[in-house]
Amino acid sequence: MAQIKVVHDPEHHTLMVFFGDPGGEVQSEAIDEHTVIFRDEDGHIIGVEKLDYDTQGVTVDVTVETHKSTQLP
Repeated sequence: MAQIKVVHDPEHHTLMVFFGDPGGEVQSEAIDEHTVIFRDEDGHIIGVEKLDYDTQGVTVDVTVETHKSTQLP
């Protein structure tokens, strides 16, 4: 089974989404001042982090949808 893990840290204003196993050896790379990508030991991208993600105290609602690539919302 595939797994998606979403981690919201309201104290540090970050949002991380992993679509691979974040365990083991993980390397991070900043691609701009607000975005970091995570790679596994084979160099595959397994996650992304959004910096400066501030919800200003409101509740965050997470929705997961599955679509065929030709039917994106």
